[in-house]
Amino acid sequence: MAELFKKIDDVRERALKTEQAITEMTADIKQLDNTKKNLTLSMTTLKRLQMLTTAYEQLKALSKSRQYRDCAQLLQAVIQLMSHFKSYRSIDQIATLSRNVADIQRELLEQVCEDFELIFAKGEIAQRKNVLSEGCLVMEALGDAAKTRLTNWYCNTQLREYRQETLDFEQSLDKHFTTASRASIDTFTSSESPAFSQSISEAFTPYLGVWVEAQDKQLATFITKYRQQPVKPDDEDFSPQLVIHSSTDLFTFYRHSLAQCAKLSTGNSLAELSKVFAKYLDQYAQQVLLYHISERASGQTPSNTPSLEELIMVLNTADYCYSTCSQLEEKIKGRVDENFKQTIDLQSQADSFMGIASAVVRTLVRKVEFELEPAWKEMRNTAWNKLDSVGDQSSYLEILLAKCKAKSEEILSMLHKQQYARTFADHLVEHISSSFISNIYQCRPVSETGAEQMLLDSYSLKNGLSNLLDPAPAGFTKRLNATFQKIDTLLKTLQVRASPAEALVQAYLIHIADKNDNNFRKLLDIKGIRGKIEQNRLLELFQIHKASDRYASNLLASNPIIAQLQPQSSSVAPQPGTAAQGLGLSSLANAPSSSLGASTLQTRFDATTFGSALISAARDGVDRLGTPALGNLVVNQTSPGTSNRMETLSPAEAAAGGDASESGLAAAGLHATNLNENLKNIGKFFRRDLGGLGGRFGRGGDEGSR
Repeated sequence: MAELFKKIDDVRERALKTEQAITEMTADIKQLDNTKKNLTLSMTTLKRLQMLTTAYEQLKALSKSRQYRDCAQLLQAVIQLMSHFKSYRSIDQIATLSRNVADIQRELLEQVCEDFELIFAKGEIAQRKNVLSEGCLVMEALGDAAKTRLTNWYCNTQLREYRQETLDFEQSLDKHFTTASRASIDTFTSSESPAFSQSISEAFTPYLGVWVEAQDKQLATFITKYRQQPVKPDDEDFSPQLVIHSSTDLFTFYRHSLAQCAKLSTGNSLAELSKVFAKYLDQYAQQVLLYHISERASGQTPSNTPSLEELIMVLNTADYCYSTCSQLEEKIKGRVDENFKQTIDLQSQADSFMGIASAVVRTLVRKVEFELEPAWKEMRNTAWNKLDSVGDQSSYLEILLAKCKAKSEEILSMLHKQQYARTFADHLVEHISSSFISNIYQCRPVSETGAEQMLLDSYSLKNGLSNLLDPAPAGFTKRLNATFQKIDTLLKTLQVRASPAEALVQAYLIHIADKNDNNFRKLLDIKGIRGKIEQNRLLELFQIHKASDRYASNLLASNPIIAQLQPQSSSVAPQPGTAAQGLGLSSLANAPSSSLGASTLQTRFDATTFGSALISAARDGVDRLGTPALGNLVVNQTSPGTSNRMETLSPAEAAAGGDASESGLAAAGLHATNLNENLKNIGKFFRRDLGGLGGRFGRGGDEGSR
């Protein structure tokens, strides 16, 4: 038995060696097979590219000579060959060739349509029948959209006489049944409204409500479909000017519906149709655009956050919808009867879209802030009370500036309108300065040397941020200096030693310039002065000096720079996937840009959760704060002698916003009204911010072509 097992082991060993030898022998063969396969694929692709390029050049030449029969055959070949290169559009040369092919298709379409119009207008149909038939072959090759366009044009051309006969019949009725004498008909009809003018079309006016309801139902299905569509199709290349296709589809439908209704009625039916338009503009803002910038459940992963490309496309779409709302309102007012013009108002819908634009810009800022969190963490981990000397620049600042520059350049390269780039830079400066002040409080205790080093760091940070825009506008530079002045006042106060005590108290009253005892205690806490005896002695001096004639008249009740400083639990950014805290649409709409540094000190959080908090805040903002009116949307409440309190969303509230179902978003009533009012309020603020932001966003700004 032992000998048998030995032989079995020997056979097994030889089998393994044989297997290894065969594997080594065939390894090169497998590699050669892969090489052969790749080479064959490359040769096939190269051959197709050569055929496509040749066919395109021939098609270009034939289109100029209007040889439509040959064009049709080549066009089919070009379209078929181009389909093989969809996955290669990231290559610049292929993308250029794809655009050229699309251009030649458009040129052929317009060329054939132009020939049809000229031949029919000149009555040369019989003589040039061959041109028309060959043109139809081109339309067949171009696809269904081209065939539909030609068919619609032909039908409209053939029916034009019948429509004119209907109008002539109405006018003949008017003349036949007018009781005035024949000699005075012209005078009478010019001074009085014709009795029979549009009498046939007006007979359908009472029933146009059914048609308006049908438009309402059709638009409802559109919104559901638009919500399910991706922001950008997978086979489409991104460009900074790109808008979501559903927005152009929606306004195209509006234009056609408006034209149809205006032909039959310019009275109450058209006014009711405008209300339907307004209703679904609101729903498009809430259920489509807002949905696309929110955090959503995504199968196996915890959430699906919008990419930069998606955010930029939503921003472009909101800007496009804002501009088009105003144009649509003017067009409806130009068609509707005089007594209904006052009822046409789409400004609130335009404000909603501007609110979406505001939300997107702030989301972009949050994405940069999330990248900076490791640098802030290193700053908080530095022992600022143990620094012996001051250096040129702290290590955390190098990381912060590098990450800020990289992410900001990526975002700014996608913002094709200068006004959006400027606003992004303004808000980013505000947010970073607020984060810097907040982290000073987390670094306590801070010695005088530490405060001096922080002051040098703040100068370096300001210089780095001054290069965000190239060239930097004078207004941006002025705002940057004013924003960082807040940091200077705090750090210059922290640089003053506690001995003599009068020097520290006087420095506080000069730089911080408030009379709030709690704020003064916070400053002592930052400096590491926590002994009761020493604190009480300094507080007594503070009470005496703040009541003196020298300082009393110049002191604030509470300086927001100090008042907004909070413990670590309120300022540390949450981990990805947690609910965002400290954000409300009301605070976005109500906080003036000049004071954003104070109002956002404790609102740093993960940018990936911004959308969930945005929806949650929009939904319950009015219910929590009392009224949707812009003037009453207040989240920061300050009283003398007390620290500021900022209302924050609970994790449950933020999660509820992120997981809202489609039916909840579509529900009518007060819930939808509150959400819409909050979006409008953000839009109103966003248009008027900076004393000229309304001009930079929309009508008065650089519109750019679509």
